[in-house]
Amino acid sequence: MSTSALVAPVSRTDQDTPVSTGVTVAYDIYARSRTPTGVREGDVAVVRGQRLLVVSEPAVWHRKRGGGHVGDVISVGWKKG
Repeated sequence: MSTSALVAPVSRTDQDTPVSTGVTVAYDIYARSRTPTGVREGDVAVVRGQRLLVVSEPAVWHRKRGGGHVGDVISVGWKKG
């Protein structure tokens, strides 16, 4: 399935380990939909040409006034290196 969504980069600082000195690439995806998207933790999403893992269960995005469902907020990321 393919859909348009708002994508916001997330900055993270990682500690170097004896195994990795990589960089974490992470985004929050704001996917508009009238019903939950069905995305689950562990799914893979392609964001800006990169295959990224969904790192947590999506949060529900509600309207501030009236409380209606706007969509889901999906956190994705991958550690390179």
